[in-house]
Amino acid sequence: MGDEVELKLPELRTLTKYADEGNDLIQYEQGVQKQLDHQEEVPECPNCREFMILAGTQATTQDNFMPVANAASGEGSLLSPPFKVLTYVCSGCFQVQYSLSEEDRLRLIKNLSTQE
Repeated sequence: MGDEVELKLPELRTLTKYADEGNDLIQYEQGVQKQLDHQEEVPECPNCREFMILAGTQATTQDNFMPVANAASGEGSLLSPPFKVLTYVCSGCFQVQYSLSEEDRLRLIKNLSTQE
């Protein structure tokens, strides 16, 4: 009982499916690690707790985003387009997660910081 292995069932089932189809998961894990080594942020997947890979950036424009009013200041929008979101993909269960870009995080903080 000294060598207990923690099973992450959703991840195990998802990756096993691809191994059964002839994919080399050892090479996959090595590729994942190389990719993670080049990321500034490495979030954990809220679903299976594996690390998430930065897949790219999406630009949000006025054509595809309707902002809400800024209740903190009573002026303008909480976050107005254009802004960017980082798209992360879980290396274990392939769930997708979005995170606001660093520049736009600072803009959101500024917008919510009320001046009295």
